[in-house]
Amino acid sequence: MYEYKGNIHVHSNYSDGSGTIREIAHGAEKASLDFVVVTDHQQLTALTNGEEGYYNKTLLMVGMEINRERNHYLGLGIDKVVEDDDEDPQKVIDAVNEQEGLGFIVHPYELGSKLIENAKTYPWTDWDVHGFTGMGVWNYLSQWRDGLTSILKALYLTYINPHQPTKDGPDRETMARWDRLLQERMVVGIGCSDAHAIIIKRGPLKAVISDYCTSFRCINTHVLLEQPLTGNVKQDKGMIYKALQAGRCFFSYDFFRDPAGFRFYGNSSDKIAQMGESIEAAGAVLTVENPGGKVYLMRGGRRYLESDHRKCYFKDLSPGVYRVEVFHKHGRDYRAWIYSNPIFLK
Repeated sequence: MYEYKGNIHVHSNYSDGSGTIREIAHGAEKASLDFVVVTDHQQLTALTNGEEGYYNKTLLMVGMEINRERNHYLGLGIDKVVEDDDEDPQKVIDAVNEQEGLGFIVHPYELGSKLIENAKTYPWTDWDVHGFTGMGVWNYLSQWRDGLTSILKALYLTYINPHQPTKDGPDRETMARWDRLLQERMVVGIGCSDAHAIIIKRGPLKAVISDYCTSFRCINTHVLLEQPLTGNVKQDKGMIYKALQAGRCFFSYDFFRDPAGFRFYGNSSDKIAQMGESIEAAGAVLTVENPGGKVYLMRGGRRYLESDHRKCYFKDLSPGVYRVEVFHKHGRDYRAWIYSNPIFLK
């Protein structure tokens, strides 16, 4: 399998971001990303303007973020604008599916901060929907903003340690919702930056919220492809989206340690299952190739087994939904690092 690193959920100055498409592409290339997905609100302007494509070695793809006050949804792999429907998000999901696109529920649970938009949040409120591809399980901007509990904390998170709010991984409500959904069907988990690079001025102080450079080095989604990228925009875009749709990906916090080489797969009889796939539980072995952290095998959302070996083998497993979390040593403690998509043992 060929691994490629990308950043999903980015806003340009076509909506409420501060950077141009070219500036975003330059930031992605500087962060050594293989791909980046721009998802401006209510539009596909970058696509219609012909700005989708390779910028040196980085592929920039264009989707959109749909809905305004709540039920925000990413539509990827589409070429026609999907109209907002905050009241009935099922219509939005259906419209994306009609274009054979991918759709992801994003930042479903947020706390907000009284320092930004008077603690306004953009929650997901309708969980009776169906047909969505997956969820943005880990959102950099949401967690960073939720950490702004005071002026002093805002200064600390802006200028000293922007990584502190994400130390323990995705917020608990989103993780719990993802695990519940996985008991019913495959719901692909991805990491999102939600980068806007919005410039805030307060008197003599100036700060950039979720700047592109920092965001592109933090929460990324790594896809595993059966073939290497070719340099052909249409073909490579199709391969990346196919991997995302299948759940053949993991998301991670890349700033402190490179997760490249992480793998999670299963063997049962003569069949090999990648993330997002199913195999029979009888005789199954789940394998984790660990780039150097503490590995937790999760079953039904709970820690089930653990290992710190570079290659971990988990055997004699009962049927269930299994995924992997990896934490790496950071100072005197451990920090959340890698989250896999699941393998289903039947």
